[in-house]
Amino acid sequence: MARPTDYTPEIAKHICQQLAEGRSLRSICEGEDMPNRSTVYDWLDANVQGFPDQYARARTRQAETFLDEIIEIADDTSNDDTQTEHGPIPNHEWITRSKVRIDSRKWFMAKVA
Repeated sequence: MARPTDYTPEIAKHICQQLAEGRSLRSICEGEDMPNRSTVYDWLDANVQGFPDQYARARTRQAETFLDEIIEIADDTSNDDTQTEHGPIPNHEWITRSKVRIDSRKWFMAKVA
């Protein structure tokens, strides 16, 4: 099946909803029924049917989603330590990964601010 290249309000709405929920444009466009990223960028450049405004609002909502996720990640202490026969020890891998997840979201939020 060929990827769509023609703009439709339905495809635009789907892309924007997925962005607002925190998905990347790359992962959205990997779907077989979705356009290539370059096509989406063409729609943005051509200001097709107000798509750039929808897209910008979706990116703002995505930042709000990431803010919620940052709080959830920071508050989740469920894997901060590992139980051993000598008692709990810090799970540095989990803690470091959580920090990377938070920092990545903060970086994105700074870019769209």
